[in-house]
Amino acid sequence: MNILLLTDNLLGVIGGTNDYVKNILKYIQNTDNNIVFIYPSTIDKSLHRTDNIIYYPIKIDSSLKYRDMLDIYMHIINTKLEQILSEYNIEIFHLLSGFLIIDKIDFNMLEKYNIKSFVTIHNIPPKECSKSWYGDNLFLFSFDQMRKVFINLRSYYILNKCRYTAFIVNSDYVAEILNKYRKKSIENTYIIKLGTNKQYHNNYCKYIQNNKIHILTVGGIVPHKNQLLIAKAGKLLKMRGINYEWKIIGPIRNYRYYNRVINYIKENNLDQNITLVTKADDLYIDQSYQSANIYVQPSKEEGFCIAALDAAMYGIPIIGTDVGEIANLVNMTNGILVKTNEEDIVKAVEKIIKRANINGDYKNALSREYSWQTNVNNLIRLYQNSLSETTDK
Repeated sequence: MNILLLTDNLLGVIGGTNDYVKNILKYIQNTDNNIVFIYPSTIDKSLHRTDNIIYYPIKIDSSLKYRDMLDIYMHIINTKLEQILSEYNIEIFHLLSGFLIIDKIDFNMLEKYNIKSFVTIHNIPPKECSKSWYGDNLFLFSFDQMRKVFINLRSYYILNKCRYTAFIVNSDYVAEILNKYRKKSIENTYIIKLGTNKQYHNNYCKYIQNNKIHILTVGGIVPHKNQLLIAKAGKLLKMRGINYEWKIIGPIRNYRYYNRVINYIKENNLDQNITLVTKADDLYIDQSYQSANIYVQPSKEEGFCIAALDAAMYGIPIIGTDVGEIANLVNMTNGILVKTNEEDIVKAVEKIIKRANINGDYKNALSREYSWQTNVNNLIRLYQNSLSETTDK
């Protein structure tokens, strides 16, 4: 097949959707297909080929506002779209990431060339879009709530405006959300999960070193990741006399929220217990997973949560909320599902401490469910089936 892939992601950016794009490219090059991959670039790059993938960069001006940048990016793509479809005999189009551009592609041109079109929905705004949080300045919190009402209406509008052959999501959680938004048939929604490149470590037996519990959370510092709740749970753990060290690793995505978390930690004398690491390389993150006894993901909103999957691959019991793929990972790894309150989290930590070394070996289950190669093969099969349906007609 001849496949056109598109993303709005700059390839050097850290994040779950970027990992998705990079791994799709990594594993699709092992298949017998020809790929054209269009992506934005802030520097001049020429078209180049690696194996069966043609990399097609579109130069963008990073000094522009993000939405303006995306508008120009899509204008350039649509201007060149017919030429690309014709020159490379494209049969399949797939937008890998970019909710803000899902309605910007020229559907008329795709239909003119009988192209089967797909889009991956990682989550639906206003999910993961909060700029404020409960307990913030009342005016800022109220304004943010109103902003999200309008974002929600826009999401409803564009999801019903799009004319994709199929919608792809990475979790049952997002599938349920998507199907609430769409007025048309939900039969063309498919769940293809993410994968992991981590090797499984059944290292739960290292429990507990120096009589201190090592707790880990990984994710960008933003309101929906709920790091402030971690600080509140940490205060409660200290009050109950539990000796712990809680490491939070993630880049700062919202500086106001970051400052609020830091101030709460200082105000409650938790500096010796809770550490925020905002810059870390892969080696440091891997070492942090290896030394952790418990992984906690208290997010209010997630589309999947690759960090929780990484924790599962390190054999760490997971305490998490019922969003994204977290509930499934909790169930698969003998973890504990909690609500978004500090009391629930602390009770779960205490329960895991008491049960000692009874975590099982979940390598086979995790490897079956979260294999990049298997899930890319499922994606290819979905492409093929869509073309077969056209042939049958």
